[in-house]
Amino acid sequence: CFFNACAPMAEPPARGESADAIELQFATNFLSHLLIARELAPEGAPATTRLVWLTSMTHAASRLAIGDDLAHRRQNYDAFAAYADSKLAMVLAAAEFNRRLAGGGGASVACDPGLVDTGLARAFFLGWAPAGLQPALRAPLNALCRLLLLTPTAAAATVLFAATAPADAVGGKYVRRSAVAARSYDEALAAWLCAHGGELLEAALSG
Repeated sequence: CFFNACAPMAEPPARGESADAIELQFATNFLSHLLIARELAPEGAPATTRLVWLTSMTHAASRLAIGDDLAHRRQNYDAFAAYADSKLAMVLAAAEFNRRLAGGGGASVACDPGLVDTGLARAFFLGWAPAGLQPALRAPLNALCRLLLLTPTAAAATVLFAATAPADAVGGKYVRRSAVAARSYDEALAAWLCAHGGELLEAALSG
């Protein structure tokens, strides 16, 4: 099962929230994926599932800590920080779910496909320019993106590696550029995120 984030990178500067009053990027990028993962690989059940969480290197910018208010984030809201938090949550959840799948033949993998030359990426970078300059900058920006960003094919190769490599090679790991990349892993934070995220899901589903 591939988990892809649906929220655009660094959502609009104004804080958005779900119908359950949860910050929109965190709800989309993490809680929705956590819900699917819980259904596919429940605690204590033997599983051969392969979970691939499509995250981002921006997770390294997160300052997420145990006890943070995952639902509200109304104080000093920063769209990029919220995006980074949601991506770190996915990285940590991938490792936490791999613990659940260990011994059953399955694996849970955090996968960073890289910065890909797509319409989404081009629109994001173009959006930083004043509206009046955007038409003139579109062509040179597109050329720069083709030069510096990954092609969709190259990005897909990393995702396929995460999905098909032996479970013991990639399970619980962070995969980037078709290889296992170094990263830190906070086991306590991962367990807290999945547990507290589960509480938010239960409250949302019961409401």
